Amino acid sequence: MPNTIIASPAGYTVSNAVAFADSNGRAQLVQASAPLPVSVGNFPNRLVTTSSLDVAATTTPLTGSASASATVGPFSPQLSLPIWLTVWGSWVGSVQVLRSHDGGTTRLPLTLAGTTWALYTGNCNEQLLNATDAAAVYYLQITLNSGSVNYRLSQ
Repeated sequence: MPNTIIASPAGYTVSNAVAFADSNGRAQLVQASAPLPVSVGNFPNRLVTTSSLDVAATTTPLTGSASASATVGPFSPQLSLPIWLTVWGSWVGSVQVLRSHDGGTTRLPLTLAGTTWALYTGNCNEQLLNATDAAAVYYLQITLNSGSVNYRLSQ
């Protein structure tokens, strides 16, 4: 902390520092000239974000368009990556994201504190969640009153 100013009445300062072992096994303080060393890789047994790993998804997006009510899917996500929903077009109705953990036999809407969410009545482009359950697959329940809607569920 070379830029720390010590002012009265203390005359001293208490500091905390993060250090790591350098190549000789000696403590090296983390600073601009010696940043904390990190490794980038795929950690399948840990929840991580793409911002820390920049891992490209290998999943096939669920894409299409509908001019009548339908349920489409499944979308099988790659673990530890965010799932995105994009809906666009000129349409009136709703698009709801459903989740199944039993291969599609049971399809339930996403909820947050018991309240349904991921139910859209207009165009959207947003991240839904991070995939963390290997058994989970996702569907879109499209209910159209008029028009045609385009959709893309992807990572």
